[in-house]
Amino acid sequence: MSNIKVLISKEKIEKRTDEIAKEIYEEYKNKDVTALCTLKGSIFFAVDLLKKIPLNIPIEFIRPKSYIATKTVGDVNFDNSFNPDLKNKNVLIIEDIIDTGYTIDSLVSKIKEMGANDIKVCVLLDKEEKRIIDYNVDYTGFKIEDKFVLGYGLDYDEKYRNLPYIAYVDGDIYVEKDYTNIKTKD
Repeated sequence: MSNIKVLISKEKIEKRTDEIAKEIYEEYKNKDVTALCTLKGSIFFAVDLLKKIPLNIPIEFIRPKSYIATKTVGDVNFDNSFNPDLKNKNVLIIEDIIDTGYTIDSLVSKIKEMGANDIKVCVLLDKEEKRIIDYNVDYTGFKIEDKFVLGYGLDYDEKYRNLPYIAYVDGDIYVEKDYTNIKTKD
């Protein structure tokens, strides 16, 4: 894909991650918290963030799926192997992006059902204009426009996750009906 442009630089991500880490430390410095990292998109953000918080924070992982290619489909499915003991625990969900709100709403509901004491959400990217389910995030990295973004954990078809910055596709995106090929219209 030749039309990839930097949206948020590596340096801006590092600076904002430092700021969020300090906020989270202040929130949890006198209480226990378990981090719940959503796979695969938030892995880079979660690792960088948690390394900057000087607390002993257990980490759990969950893999919600709500996208086909570039479109959110509304249904959220979870990996059936997810079954940590979250009863009476404070949980910090670390998510890569929130747009429609379906995924985070489903995830928070699932964590509540598991008996969590308190749930906070930390998200790297917030596409507020796409919100269908109203959800206020506790910690936000960056609010962004409705662009298809890649890098720093976010992907298209498992590619581009390893970019050290957040990028977007400049131009209209064309996805074939079977969702196997993505191209930009020139």
